[in-house]
Amino acid sequence: LGRVVRTRATWGETVAEFISEHDEPGALAMGRLARTIGPAGARAMRYDALGHLAGWRFEPSAAVRAEALNAPTWYAAEFENTLQGEVLRSGLQAGSGAQPTVAIALRWRRDGAGRLQAVDATAGGQTRALLQAVDWDAADRIRRARFEGGVALERDYDALTDRLTATRYRDRQGHVRMDSRLTYDERDNPTLETHGIDGAIVAHHQRFDDLDRLISSRIGAATETYAYSPGGRLLSAGGVAYRYADDAHPQAATAVGDRALAYDADGRAIADGPWRIERDAIGCARRTDGPDGAVTRALCDA
Repeated sequence: LGRVVRTRATWGETVAEFISEHDEPGALAMGRLARTIGPAGARAMRYDALGHLAGWRFEPSAAVRAEALNAPTWYAAEFENTLQGEVLRSGLQAGSGAQPTVAIALRWRRDGAGRLQAVDATAGGQTRALLQAVDWDAADRIRRARFEGGVALERDYDALTDRLTATRYRDRQGHVRMDSRLTYDERDNPTLETHGIDGAIVAHHQRFDDLDRLISSRIGAATETYAYSPGGRLLSAGGVAYRYADDAHPQAATAVGDRALAYDADGRAIADGPWRIERDAIGCARRTDGPDGAVTRALCDA
């Protein structure tokens, strides 16, 4: 299947090993990531009958626990999902024994169409409305949203093209604290983005050619330009040159600035600057050698 199931990385005297386990395809198992083990600890995942993530549990390693005295020895989360996979309820817990010492429950309220309406958080017997209300338009786009503390989000759309044209955040007094605006050309390319935060405005100008390719980007006095070959290959970006010298893969850059790249017969990278990549018969990177003697070995399943 080509999935990485074991990785061993070496930097001088430091060695780190990572293991990934998957459930087997068939029945309700779909080859999904089921468990990971690494220097930081182990995490196990659960899925519902439809394949949506239903929960996970993380247990820090002994080395991590030794450095974080009195920290929880486990963390867990559970999710209840709709048939379409949207989250309805979630719970986060942490503890050092059988009973959790920290527990937070989140409830995601949705309307009949599955659109998010509000999010409540309950902890220590108290419930707070993190997201108080969401207003949607007929095209299922968010127009307004109200958050805890009185912060409000507003969005504007072009009536003819449906393109997002403005996003504003207001404080509880109704003052605009952040204002972002978008301007487009006739082919929907964003040519101007302005972002205002507490009165300070930053403008991002972009130009595109007749094939909708970005040819310049300017923020303040800083400008980057982009050039292309007649066949569409990127030749330069922000002063960095791209070169192509692999006739078997003419669209693959063999040099980006002073960084050299190389590929195998199937077009997979086998060299990138100081890194060298050794692959098995199915293309899995089983060994990567880097600068200063860094080596990463990987084992992939069949």
